[in-house]
Amino acid sequence: MAEFGKGPMRPTTDAAFTRAARRVALGFQDRAARLGMGPDETANLALAALVEVVAGQLGDPFRAIERLRDAADAFEAQCLADGGKRSAPGA
Repeated sequence: MAEFGKGPMRPTTDAAFTRAARRVALGFQDRAARLGMGPDETANLALAALVEVVAGQLGDPFRAIERLRDAADAFEAQCLADGGKRSAPGA
């Protein structure tokens, strides 16, 4: 598999997928920090961007809503399994 930034960026393993997602998230957080955005502003912008991407890719707002609900449910399950000790990527 190619290193990130070199060649195709299609993650082929769970670990590569996680690394790719974290790099996108950290890049977004870094950019927001450089713009002087606070945590709430950053969270609102990130959520709005996520909704735009998911709805645009799925082409149906109701499918996007279901996908986002599924993601929220999965994240909640992970948090509960970790005893609420989940932290932001890179923290």
